Amino acid sequence: MQRTAFHEKNLIYMLSLDLDLGYGRRGGGSGQRVVPQERVLTSMAHDFTSQEELPDEVSHSVYNALGDERVMGYPAPVGTVDFAQDTIRYLPCQDYAEIVGRLVFRAGGDLIEAEYQGVARPKPFMAIRSGYGIDGELSPVHAKAHIRTRFETGSAKYRWLVQQQCVGYGTLTLTRGEPEFATFDVYAVT
Repeated sequence: MQRTAFHEKNLIYMLSLDLDLGYGRRGGGSGQRVVPQERVLTSMAHDFTSQEELPDEVSHSVYNALGDERVMGYPAPVGTVDFAQDTIRYLPCQDYAEIVGRLVFRAGGDLIEAEYQGVARPKPFMAIRSGYGIDGELSPVHAKAHIRTRFETGSAKYRWLVQQQCVGYGTLTLTRGEPEFATFDVYAVT
């Protein structure tokens, strides 16, 4: 479903993101995990610039789901992710978690960085806090997620991205409360 409005503002579809955030924990990549004990906080980082061959099931791409070559009259940013980091902070007495993330992707030869903040609402939330899925096992739980994001780039071709305030809608797949996969559709707010 393509969204067209947000709080009386028009939305223009820009791009979609697919990120495999759990690849490092599953035995590959250069993932790092940080879980401080004083508060529940999960962070994953992956550097995909190494020469290692990634398995076919590892997804880390930026693409236009509509197949458009241009967005708002400019070249559509399509490419591969070089670096992705996602942090989830579970707050006491809340039924949501804060998301903070950043990624660097390459569209052609141009580097583009995106930073985002938002919320995820895993259901049931208490199952996430305990580390177990809905069935009491370590099965993945899917959470609706909403983000706002900004882009930075030194590329003249994609400089137009820097001028856009964007919102994203998607899902996080969590195992033991840690992000495994993220997918977002990102829209410019006009």
